Amino acid sequence: MGLTDEADPDLDPLEATAVTDRSEGPPVDLPQRYRDQGPLGRGRRATVRRVLDIELGRHVAMKILDAELARDPEQVQRFVEQARIAAQLQHPGIPPVLDLSRLPDGRPYLTMPEAQGDTLAERMREGWSLRGLLSALKSVCDALAAAHARGLTHGDLRPHHVLLGSHGEALVLGWGVHAEGGASGTPSADVQALGRVLHELLYGPAGPTRAQAEVPEELEAIRLRATGPEPGFADAGELAAALEAWLEGAHRLERARDLVALAEERLDQASALQAQAARLAEHAQRELQALSPWSPEDVKAPSWDELAAAALLERRAGGERVEAEALLDAALKQRPRLPEAHLALAELWQERHQ
Repeated sequence: MGLTDEADPDLDPLEATAVTDRSEGPPVDLPQRYRDQGPLGRGRRATVRRVLDIELGRHVAMKILDAELARDPEQVQRFVEQARIAAQLQHPGIPPVLDLSRLPDGRPYLTMPEAQGDTLAERMREGWSLRGLLSALKSVCDALAAAHARGLTHGDLRPHHVLLGSHGEALVLGWGVHAEGGASGTPSADVQALGRVLHELLYGPAGPTRAQAEVPEELEAIRLRATGPEPGFADAGELAAALEAWLEGAHRLERARDLVALAEERLDQASALQAQAARLAEHAQRELQALSPWSPEDVKAPSWDELAAAALLERRAGGERVEAEALLDAALKQRPRLPEAHLALAELWQERHQ
């Protein structure tokens, strides 16, 4: 997948992926440090090419300003400002600028790591889990919070500006040259953009894919708070904390339900052991009742062995119930109001006191 584009969609990362023939187009005259490997993508204002950095021994993405625009000093300055802004954003979620210079023909260029992966928009279309998507969005919030702390904003955040790498990292692309104070270049505008991305994660980009009843109330409240007309979150960091709290709660709920499921398995095992013990004891009692009190011990011994086995099974069943109760207590520590855990405990206590 392509690497970066400016705040207006002059080079859309999705557009960059449309180029599958890397040898397409004439080669570009590059500085001696680089070898042209073909285009990654093209936009209205710039192109991105895959190049081999001979000094570093790796492939990087080179973004080159269009030749016509390169004759406009304001456009050149804008390009350089974008590169310098990107270079300031030192964060795992923001691809770093490796080099900024000019081609032999005078056009400015910058290089960045060749990011690989799927965009958040693609993962949404592929039906990724809600928790996985929200975890990626939380990472995006962290990256924006780091940028906001430096007085820098994104100004055009959309799902296709987020690249999800092979190691689980979320990279924010499409950084522009916004300074605080512009209509689209403020932290609050970025937070609202994050809220719109959250809306797409929850309901789909082109119409609802989930019924509103299927969306957890806490997430809907976060979405409304982020997208409301008044600033609902002080900054992207506060939104990240809200998403992290929900994800932690979802993890605790999942863990609690797993513990309840384990407890139910223990209780089922206890019931099976108790039923087996009852059958053995009943059979042994019938056999003993059929014998004379004066029957030899060796005749009674098999029935006595069955009674001993039944008692052992009863003890094992009791142990399973103790383990089940401990698991249910642990589930309630994860989620104190979990209904299924309370119900299972109530049934266990009722059975114990019958």
